[in-house]
Amino acid sequence: MVILVKIIIDARTATPHFPGIGRYTSNLIEALTSFHGQISIHVIKNQTQVHSYASQSYSSTITKTSVFSLNQQWVVPKLIDKASGSLYHSTYYLMPYMVRIPVVFTCYDLIPIVYPKYFKPFQRSIYKIAHLIASKVSSHVIAISESTKSDLIKHFAVEEEKISVIPLAADTRFSQQTEKSIDDIRSVYSLPVRYCLYVGTNKPHKNLLGLIKAWRFLYENKSLDGYSLVIAGHWDARYPEAKEFVSKYNLSKVVKFIGDVEDEHLPSIYSGAALFIHPSLYEGFGLPIIEAMACGTAVACSNISSLPEVAGNAAAFFNPTDPMDIAAALGDVIADKSKLDSLREKSIHQSARFSWHQTALHTIEVYQKACIPFL
Repeated sequence: MVILVKIIIDARTATPHFPGIGRYTSNLIEALTSFHGQISIHVIKNQTQVHSYASQSYSSTITKTSVFSLNQQWVVPKLIDKASGSLYHSTYYLMPYMVRIPVVFTCYDLIPIVYPKYFKPFQRSIYKIAHLIASKVSSHVIAISESTKSDLIKHFAVEEEKISVIPLAADTRFSQQTEKSIDDIRSVYSLPVRYCLYVGTNKPHKNLLGLIKAWRFLYENKSLDGYSLVIAGHWDARYPEAKEFVSKYNLSKVVKFIGDVEDEHLPSIYSGAALFIHPSLYEGFGLPIIEAMACGTAVACSNISSLPEVAGNAAAFFNPTDPMDIAAALGDVIADKSKLDSLREKSIHQSARFSWHQTALHTIEVYQKACIPFL
């Protein structure tokens, strides 16, 4: 049954403060606009919006009200009423909780609950209370992985039938790049000719220190076969341990920190890597894995949390809590060109299983399910 509904999507998180959530929101909106026969879209934007949408087949409202402000509890509901929609989709758990139409909200991960030691008690309390309320007031919850769904059930007792798992996908710009493009980017960032790649922050749950400990073992045992480890991503000064370890053990010749990189450069950086490594202890999804795979890069990653369901049978897996197991998995792949080639081929096929068109299609099914009792 096809039901034409007007969806109000809260895109106020599409700002520099929320790079991952902003990417999800902008890609979802773009994909949803191709289903104009089934839904119409109204977008609530923030003044600091950085993501633009190629399609303009939606209406919008611009507001100064941040997702962190208390006054969103009365300002945003008025905007929602004025837009006269059938459903409100919040892409963040900090949202207006007194909305007079059905609500859907997207949950990405529960890091402050799973790893409480990395957050202050006040932060954990706000996070827990806000998630509890968001789960209660929502007609339906979208989880981006089965792992996140399990965490919602375990920690917040959300009814299983109230949660739909809808995976993410890589931007279409993530694809195999030309040798010229790779060479150009290698020059921009002074990348080694042969490198393995990590993309992400240095927050503790990302387990960058564990990866570097494994890399040290490979280096000291002369198992790197000429490869360096390139670490790309935002550096959080609160967690200096990874750089301190590199300095202490004189690993700067084989470990290179390049910091933040331009989004448009990422496909070439991925494509130039022999192996992409994702050693995280916990992820709601693990989008960099699919991005790397879409670029035809071999992947090695953790065997816990959501990562096995994202990587499928297309990655080399390791236990992220054991640096020696990480080293064994990486050394095994690096030393065997046929394994690298096999993983590259599998990467392309695995990444093709995820698309924003499918994500949008399944999201519409959730919208319709949430709206039916109210239509």
